[in-house]
Amino acid sequence: MPIVSVIMSVYQERSWYVRQAIDSILNQTFSDFEFLIYNDNPQDIVLDELINSYVAKDDRIRYFRNEKNLGLAVTLNRGILVAQGKYIARMDADDISVKNRLAMQVKYLDAKEEVVVLGTWANFIDEKGHVFRNVSLKIEYEDILSYAICDSPVFHPSVMMRREYLLKNQLFYNECFLCAQDYELWSRILFQKQGKIENLPFYLLQYRFSSDQISVKKKKLQEYNGLIIRRNNVSILLSEYGIALPSIITKNDVRKLINSRGAFVKDICCGKVYVSILFLFYMSIHGWQRVIELFKRNSLFTVGFSVKQIIILVLSIFLRKRYLKYSLNE
Repeated sequence: MPIVSVIMSVYQERSWYVRQAIDSILNQTFSDFEFLIYNDNPQDIVLDELINSYVAKDDRIRYFRNEKNLGLAVTLNRGILVAQGKYIARMDADDISVKNRLAMQVKYLDAKEEVVVLGTWANFIDEKGHVFRNVSLKIEYEDILSYAICDSPVFHPSVMMRREYLLKNQLFYNECFLCAQDYELWSRILFQKQGKIENLPFYLLQYRFSSDQISVKKKKLQEYNGLIIRRNNVSILLSEYGIALPSIITKNDVRKLINSRGAFVKDICCGKVYVSILFLFYMSIHGWQRVIELFKRNSLFTVGFSVKQIIILVLSIFLRKRYLKYSLNE
């Protein structure tokens, strides 16, 4: 059996993107893997021929054609069920994996059995493949836990996961989510199953931004799904302290949460989680009302907000639409 099963779904990505993605996996320094490629656009003859040309040259590829377009979540779940590797690595058909990505992730997971999902940092590339930004994410579990309350803590196509852990805990992608299905899965792992997620502090993925991406075309749906996930995360965490998440957060709810701070700060991890929840509460009330409450409660510089959170709290007063995703109110 292979050590790693790489799962990649192909839909409407440009042919040369798909070639780059496939080549980047086949040219990995770590070679003990199977490469599961799913064609979720079976009517595309050109795409089918392209993938078959690789199948003829490399027996590590297992090629599957969906009977019709099923969407990413359904396709990835099919891959998890047929994968044979100890680890499952994700790959997107328009991204590029650095040559030693699989080797570094396998080495780390072999050494740290408590980690169930491992991501990496990423270089953002444009449609022509030019790097325009290097993006690092939180590394340690405690920081990832608090960050995940607000946003996805890992780059989806960079992750490597323990297959046995997923199957044992019945952890599959939620097929009701057309967007943000990865964030929803990480949230269940972190907040419902208390699974450990970490990131390797190395740029092992080139993450492409283009107008073809589903997240670009369905931005509104992505934002709505993100809101549902964030509210669920906060609701789970608050329920542990006997606090119900209001349907609409007001300044009075912010005050109540501030008064409950003592229950949360028993350790560093709980303290960081509290700060993230308080940040979302503040972001849910009107801009100028937020300013008044921040200074009235002396919260801006005393509760432990990060520099990024402080900047967002201030800038969102003038750029409300840009930071709406941090509100827990619909």
